[in-house]
Amino acid sequence: MQNPAASIGLYLDCGSVYESPFHAEPHALLERMAFKSTRNRHHLCIVREVEAIGGNVAALASREQMGYTFDAIKTCS
Repeated sequence: MQNPAASIGLYLDCGSVYESPFHAEPHALLERMAFKSTRNRHHLCIVREVEAIGGNVAALASREQMGYTFDAIKTCS
């Protein structure tokens, strides 16, 4: 039996615990900017392309880690 879903995650040890008082919260900025517009694609275009294949993208920032995830459901051919 095959699993109809896939998930890819990238987790980095770069949360607030690793930041100095002089450089507070760059991880939060990176989380908010994760899926914004690029030179070639507007934010709405990125969202539409991911949703068109049944996918979902997310970014999270915590005290010890940052994470970027992509989840998708297998489409029928």
